[in-house]
Amino acid sequence: MMLRKAEAAGVGMRVHVKTHKIPQIAEMQVGGDKSKGVVASTVPEVALFAAAGFSDVTYGVCVHASKLPALARVAESSKARVSLLFDSEVNLDETEAFLAQNPGARFGAFLKTDTGYHRAGVDVVRDPARGVALATRLSAAASLDFRGIYSHSGHAYAASSREEAAAISDQECRAAAAFAQRLADAGVACPVIS
Repeated sequence: MMLRKAEAAGVGMRVHVKTHKIPQIAEMQVGGDKSKGVVASTVPEVALFAAAGFSDVTYGVCVHASKLPALARVAESSKARVSLLFDSEVNLDETEAFLAQNPGARFGAFLKTDTGYHRAGVDVVRDPARGVALATRLSAAASLDFRGIYSHSGHAYAASSREEAAAISDQECRAAAAFAQRLADAGVACPVIS
């Protein structure tokens, strides 16, 4: 049902698998097309879905250096595109240092944006310049493929009505689109707004 709604709206859908953790359910969520993106919350989940043939798996937590060797092994052994989230110069510095020491490793990269939840991500509403600067570095990194921006409006969980949840979603979409335009204006391609 969600997939049909997304397709009818002309947008892609990146399904979260952290709750069910079952490749067969994820396959139903993506309509049997394992090239559609999934988001996993742990390294073992990334490994499970990559081994099950999903070719586009995002590690849905801003990456810590200690996770990079295992994620690189998953990407290498499965041939899946493993993408990482970045919300600070520190995690980008650590990842670039790892990649410099492991020249065969390569990851996709999303800039994790905060559009209102205020738990993680670069606050691209209050400090868009910081987001542009980090996205510029991500897009220039030799062993990262900058894929775009990734947002999560977790504050919608506290909404007391469908209308309130829809308003939060609308605000998130507008903030993400406005920031993607800032990136375009700065010469940074942003192929995915997620």
